[in-house]
Amino acid sequence: MSDPLDLTSRTAIVTGGTKGLGRVIATTLLKHGAEVIVCARNAPDTPVTTNGREAHFVAADVRDAENHHPKGACPWV
Repeated sequence: MSDPLDLTSRTAIVTGGTKGLGRVIATTLLKHGAEVIVCARNAPDTPVTTNGREAHFVAADVRDAENHHPKGACPWV
């Protein structure tokens, strides 16, 4: 049976994805094949991983409109 939530070839950005519910969401997306980018103010204590796959981390404070990355700053997107 195929995965009903097949996210292969999809990219997900999870804000606050380094701990708590955001980390659970990021891990679930990884599990289903998505390339995952987690952003938070601080790097995670341990990498966000599952099944040998690891999410990319970008330090960002989404509360600050001036804190953004120029187009192309994330080469995996």
